[in-house]
Amino acid sequence: MPSPPGPLRLQHVGMRGGRLEENIAFFQDTLGFIFVESVGPDVTNLPFGISFFRSDALHHTIGVEVWPEGQPTKDEGNKTTITFPHIAFEVADRKTLLAWRERLLAFEGVQLVPPHQEGGDPVVFSPTHPEGNGNPGENRAFFFLDPFGNRIEFFCDMAIMTKDNEIDPEWNRDRLKRDGY
Repeated sequence: MPSPPGPLRLQHVGMRGGRLEENIAFFQDTLGFIFVESVGPDVTNLPFGISFFRSDALHHTIGVEVWPEGQPTKDEGNKTTITFPHIAFEVADRKTLLAWRERLLAFEGVQLVPPHQEGGDPVVFSPTHPEGNGNPGENRAFFFLDPFGNRIEFFCDMAIMTKDNEIDPEWNRDRLKRDGY
């Protein structure tokens, strides 16, 4: 099977974290990332929420676990954190994303892992897109485990943000048009 066009770049990482104020203190106040938003476990359907930070115009460069008060964090050995840390590679478009999913499914030892839609189709992380799953992130993605157990995301269509941390309306209009809406 021929290889689809290669990933454009390594674009973001998902990392272990702590309480929201700890994440902001480190990633924004110490490292200088821009805090975008945070969602709780009620949105993520995980035992933790996620806070998003960016270093450029895209929605996020880092996604960091946010643990609710009273819940164990990574320091207390919570095994569920193994499902979140990941690296994410951007591909050019939806067609390329689907081609990569098909190519990876053909390799022994590669396993699709949630989140994804029924049948393993890429999920749309969005509270506003008609196909969105309600989670922020504003991209179309699928996740897999490589033969070594590393969690990897391939994605396209991540939101471009305004200086006020809003989704750029022109980008959003163009995305919806590309997706047939």
